Amino acid sequence: MRLFGVVAETAQPGIVIDTLGISGARLSDSLRWDDASFIDAVQRRQPDLITLAYGTNEAFDSSLTIEAYEADTRRAFARLRRAAPGASCLFIGPFDLPRARRAQLLRIVDAQRRLARENGCGFWDGLAFMGGVGTISSWVNAKPPLAAPDRIHLTRRGYVVAGTAIGDALLRGYDLDANHGFVLGASAPAPFEVNSRRPLSSGLSAPPR
Repeated sequence: MRLFGVVAETAQPGIVIDTLGISGARLSDSLRWDDASFIDAVQRRQPDLITLAYGTNEAFDSSLTIEAYEADTRRAFARLRRAAPGASCLFIGPFDLPRARRAQLLRIVDAQRRLARENGCGFWDGLAFMGGVGTISSWVNAKPPLAAPDRIHLTRRGYVVAGTAIGDALLRGYDLDANHGFVLGASAPAPFEVNSRRPLSSGLSAPPR
């Protein structure tokens, strides 16, 4: 017998978080998971919100074309739409990286913004949240540090700061949206930005109603 997971929840109201994060993974890696098993598992969980936080590892692959990245991302969105057509979704963009990786990073972020619009998802711009291109150094040099010396990862404190901002952005988006959420695959006109150009802001953009 193969055991894929255990659900251990109480009957009390609250928030349940299921994580599928794998260190070093790319969004395209999820496409190698068995399609039927993945869709069945997601349907059993009946998620209200799906978040996708990828892009850093893709930015380190200079051979990755944006056309290939967009094609894989569209496939991932299509499968999620089949599994959870009524779920809201949020694309979380990567943070700033060392200079040598920024050209690819910017291409990835631009593609993510377009794909979020295309699929009716909210988009949280991690790069804009940090303050824009080149701000990773200021996060490393902050007292106490908000980013690690490798200029790739944040520190624990940095992730807490970013996580708090994402939570605030979601709640603000929830309040702004009449239907309480950005529905996967819904019609997505040009998004508006919510303080995404200022450091330590929400960084959220979403399709308005």
